[in-house]
Amino acid sequence: MEIKINKQPGNSYQAVVTYTAEQYKDSIKKVKDVAIKDIEVDGFRKGHAPKEMAEKKLDMEKVRGTVLNTMFNESMKRLLTENRF
Repeated sequence: MEIKINKQPGNSYQAVVTYTAEQYKDSIKKVKDVAIKDIEVDGFRKGHAPKEMAEKKLDMEKVRGTVLNTMFNESMKRLLTENRF
């Protein structure tokens, strides 16, 4: 993750946060692994279905939303702690 801060007129700042595609893919994988544990597939105990079968039941919009929310929170935390705003 790379954070660039640009001072704007007045008392404003603009922060540009950049993630690599690899970081995004890693985050997607982590969220999918957690979400799969809660998926129920007929014939299997909850969280014990084969990964391929469980992935078919995932709502990828929710996964992407969770990833973006997590990445945003991480970047804000880092931005605020490193720059003492």
